Amino acid sequence: MTYFKTLLLSLFCLTIAGCSQSGPEHQDKQDQPVNLDTSVKKSSYALGFDIGSNLTQGEMNLDTDILLRGLKDAMEKNDPLMTQDEQFEALMALQQEFMQAQMEKAQAQSETNIEQGIQFMEEFRELDGVQKTESGMLYRIINDGEGELPGPADTVTVHYHGTLVDGTVFDSSIERGEPATFPLNQVIAGWTEILQMMPVGSKWEVVIPPDQAYGEQQAGEFIGPNSTLVFEIELLETMSTE
Repeated sequence: MTYFKTLLLSLFCLTIAGCSQSGPEHQDKQDQPVNLDTSVKKSSYALGFDIGSNLTQGEMNLDTDILLRGLKDAMEKNDPLMTQDEQFEALMALQQEFMQAQMEKAQAQSETNIEQGIQFMEEFRELDGVQKTESGMLYRIINDGEGELPGPADTVTVHYHGTLVDGTVFDSSIERGEPATFPLNQVIAGWTEILQMMPVGSKWEVVIPPDQAYGEQQAGEFIGPNSTLVFEIELLETMSTE
């Protein structure tokens, strides 16, 4: 509900700024340079840009002219064209429409991710040296270490580089320049399984299907529902918790 309200507020603000004026005169004003020479102007521009960025994340079917009429009536304290109950019902209907659109969008993205993941894994499976785990993950050994194997509750230190099947980087300790340390029982199932197979000093490339990663959940900005994840993992150290 908070996100929905934010989108509505964003739309109101953008409508006032961008739609309350029209025609050649307004276009001329848009083309004129803007001097951000005061703190008020800077904060106003920053807020407007942030609102615009948020608004692009949602899709709502609205009549801009009628929206402006409602905003104008409220600000000028005119008699509303709808009762409070009617307004509430209309906003609830809009919220349901918005949520349904988001669900349909997520479902479409999920189906695309599944198809792309299957295709990627089929192609990866044909590479030399690729092996498959019991859970369905694929991996190939880049460097095989000679250290000890982690236990299921051990704390490990790793360097890793994570991408989607299209190459989009979603997380990388290598790019941050600092390895990550975490207990093996507090990460996705695929990591818990694969790292127990890697001797310290090993570096593997691993492809993790959705059911061993985040499943149908959206995880952060880049990992959509049913995403297949590709990792390059180097196990630097393991520390027993016993």
